[in-house]
Amino acid sequence: MDQSNAPTHRDLTDREKAEEALRESDRPFRATLDCVMEGCQLVGFDWRYLYLNGAAAIHNRRPNEEVLGRKMTEVWPRTKNTAFFGMLRRAMEARVALHEETEFEFPGGEKGWFDIRCQPVPEGLFILSIDIGERKAHERELERLNRLYAALGQINQAIVRLPRRDELFRKVCQILVEDGGFRMAWIGLPEPESHRLTPVADWGDENRYLQSINVYTDERPEGHGPAGKAFREVRTVISNDMLNDLTMLPWREEAGRRGFQACAGFPIRLKGAVCGTLMVYATEPGFFQDKEIALLEEAASDVSFALDNFAREEERRRAEAVAQREKEFSDTMLESLPGISYFFNEAGRFLRFNRNFVTASGYTAEEILRMHPLDFAPDEDRQRVRQRIAEVFAKGESFVEARFIAKGGRATPYFFTGRRIIFDGEVCLVGMGIDVTERTRAQEQLMTLNMQLEDRVRQRTSELEMANEALASASTAKSQFLATMSHELRTPLNAIIGFTGTLLMRLPGPLTDEQEKQLEIIRTSGRHLLSLINDLLDLSRVESGKVEMTIRPVIAQRVIEEVVTPLRPLATRKGLEFHDIAPVEDITLRTDRRALCQILINLVSNAIKFTERGSVSIELRLGAGAIEFIVADTGIGIAPEDQTKLFSAFTQIDNSSTRRYEGAGLGLHLSQKLAELLDGVITVESEPQKGSRFVLTLKDAAP
Repeated sequence: MDQSNAPTHRDLTDREKAEEALRESDRPFRATLDCVMEGCQLVGFDWRYLYLNGAAAIHNRRPNEEVLGRKMTEVWPRTKNTAFFGMLRRAMEARVALHEETEFEFPGGEKGWFDIRCQPVPEGLFILSIDIGERKAHERELERLNRLYAALGQINQAIVRLPRRDELFRKVCQILVEDGGFRMAWIGLPEPESHRLTPVADWGDENRYLQSINVYTDERPEGHGPAGKAFREVRTVISNDMLNDLTMLPWREEAGRRGFQACAGFPIRLKGAVCGTLMVYATEPGFFQDKEIALLEEAASDVSFALDNFAREEERRRAEAVAQREKEFSDTMLESLPGISYFFNEAGRFLRFNRNFVTASGYTAEEILRMHPLDFAPDEDRQRVRQRIAEVFAKGESFVEARFIAKGGRATPYFFTGRRIIFDGEVCLVGMGIDVTERTRAQEQLMTLNMQLEDRVRQRTSELEMANEALASASTAKSQFLATMSHELRTPLNAIIGFTGTLLMRLPGPLTDEQEKQLEIIRTSGRHLLSLINDLLDLSRVESGKVEMTIRPVIAQRVIEEVVTPLRPLATRKGLEFHDIAPVEDITLRTDRRALCQILINLVSNAIKFTERGSVSIELRLGAGAIEFIVADTGIGIAPEDQTKLFSAFTQIDNSSTRRYEGAGLGLHLSQKLAELLDGVITVESEPQKGSRFVLTLKDAAP
C-alpha cells in the first residue's frame, strides 16, 4: 500500500472525534440525507469535513473515508484561491446563504459542472451540490446549434447577394468559421487528370494546414478520408476522433499539431452531379452529431443550389445573345405583318409595335410608349376591350371588335386578336388589329335588313293587336295569328339561309375572303332569327292549346344522352367542363319525349351561354314518386330580386341596349309551359357570381 496516501494518526483522531460528535445527535438527519441524490456535505468552522452523504462521494470522485475529518484545503489544495472557495468563505464568515454554478476541475484533469448551495448551520456550513454537467452539455449543444443556424442564415444571404462562384465559396468558409464556430473550413474541386482535390476557398488556415497535406478522390490512402469519400461516394462522411481514426492516418500528425479533433466532409453538387467537397474542422472530439450534420448538409445543399443558379445565369447570358439575333429577325417579321401589331404587358405598357401602328394612330413612337392600350378605345367600348384583354391574360387568347381612336379623334372599326406569350421574361399580350370598315358596312346593311324585318314583324303584331280588340280573347287571337305566319316567316328565312349556304359552298363561283366573311355573318344572323321565330311559334301553339302531348314510356338516360350529344361541343369550345350524371340502371317514365328534350335543351343551353369558366352539369335523380332533372352551372348567377322574372315571356335580366347575352327571353317561359303540360314544374336556386341550379321535377315517374 502506498504509505504517502495513508491517513496520519492525527487525521484518524480528528475524523473519529468528528464522527463521535455527530453520531448520536444527528442520526435521523444523516439517515435522511443518505437517501437524497444531491451531494450533502457539512464542514465545521475550522473547515474540516464533519459529514458527507453517498452522493457527495460520487460528486467528489473519491470515497468519503478519504475526506471525513480533513480540512477542505487539504483535500482540494487547488481550490484555496478560487472564486468557488471565496464564496464558501463569505457564506461561513457572514453567516449568509449563497448560491452559485461553478465548473470544478478534479486532480486528474476531469471537469464537472455543479450547482453549489451553502447554508450556515450551528456546526459550521452545510454545502449542497447538484451535478448539472448534463444540463451544461445541453446548453453547449444548444449554443452550438444556434451558431450553426445563424451561419446557415448568413450563407443563404451570401447566396442571394454574391454574383460569382469564387466569392461565394470564400464567404461560405468565412461564415462557417466566424459564425459557425469551426476552427477551419475549405471547399475543394477535383483536378480531372490527377484526381487531386484542390482547395479553391478556405478560412481559418492560419497554420497552412492545407499546404502540408494532399487529398485525392480515388482509392489511394489519401482518398479515404472524409473529403475524398464524400466526393467519391456522394454522401456525408464524418470523423469524430481524427487522432484515433485509422482512415485519417495520412493527415493525423498535421491535424494534431493544429488542434483538430473532428472533421466532416459534405458533397457539393452541380445539376445533381457531385462537383466538389465542403470540409469543416472542430477542436473537440464527437462534435458532429445528428443535428449538426443535418444543418451542415443543408448548408452544402444551399451551396449546390447556388451553383445551379450560377450555371443557369451563364446559360441565360448565352441565351440572351441568341435572343438578340432572334429579335432582329422578329423585328423584320413584325414589320411585314398586315394591319397593326403590338406587344404590351399586364400593366398595359407597350413593349413593341410596328410602323403600321404608328401610322394608323397618328401618334409618335415616343407618345405610344407612354400610353395605355385602352387609350385607343372610345368610352363606350372601353369596358368590353378591358374584359377581352383580361381574358387573354387569364385564358391565353381572345378577340374583340371595337373602334380604334386615332390622335385626331377619327374612329375606325378594327377586329383585334390577342394571345398570351412570355416576352423578355414577362407575361405579355401579342396582338394584331385589322381594319374591318368594309365588313362593318356589310353588317350595317344586314342590321338594316333585320330592322326592316323586325319592323315588318312589329307591323304585323300591331295589326294583330288591332284585330284582338275586336275578339273576345286577345291572347288566343294573337296565338292564332302567329301560327298562321309560320310559312310566311320561315320560307323567306330558309331561302336566305339556304342561298347563303349555296354561295358559301362556292357552287355559283369563287368568293373573296371578305365576301365569305360577310356571307357567314348573314347565315349566322338568319339562323338566329329563325330560332327566334321558332320559339315564338312554339309559344303560340302552347298558349293556343294546339300542342298535343304524346305520353309514352321513355328511358330518362337516353333523353339525357340525346340532349348532351349536340351541346357538349359548345361547352368544350368555351373551355367548360361538362358532366352528365345518371344512375346505371335505366329509369323509365311516362312523358312526351320531344317536350322533355326541348325543356332540357333550353336549360343546358342557357347554362352554357351564361357560364364563362368552370363547369356545367346535368344530373338525373330519382325520388319518392318523382323524378328530377338537375341542370347546374358555375356561371354569372341571378340576383334574388331577378329570379321572379325568369319565367316571364319576352323577359331578360339584362334588358339594356348593350347587354352581353343574346336572346328573346322566351326559352324559360316556354320550358315552364311545357313542364306544366307534363304535370311538372321548374324551380331555380341561384347566387350571383357563383352559379345557378335549375330543377325540372316530373311527378309521374312510373313506367
